[in-house]
Amino acid sequence: MIACNSCFTYKSRSTDVKQVGRELGARYVLEGGKRKAGNRVRITGQLIDVLAGVHLWADRFEGAIDDVFDLQNRVTASVVGAVASKLEQAEIERARTKSCVHQDGK
Repeated sequence: MIACNSCFTYKSRSTDVKQVGRELGARYVLEGGKRKAGNRVRITGQLIDVLAGVHLWADRFEGAIDDVFDLQNRVTASVVGAVASKLEQAEIERARTKSCVHQDGK
């Protein structure tokens, strides 16, 4: 996990996600955005494995801004649920690949 303050360095900057991962020492980056129209808000997010350069997960969330805390809780629950399984799968695959390379002596 990286502190939010570290991430604000990249706000409003066009930056390569692999570079961000290297600079922050993070294997995974969750990036996203928000749009507002009237009293509605749409939040998008995507999880990226910065070493492999692949997207592991992406989704969008919509709701009324009148109860922003409820929307925040729904987004958090959805992200954690989706991300946890994707990260687990990715780490198992990474360990399996690493193990196979190690067993072959390469």
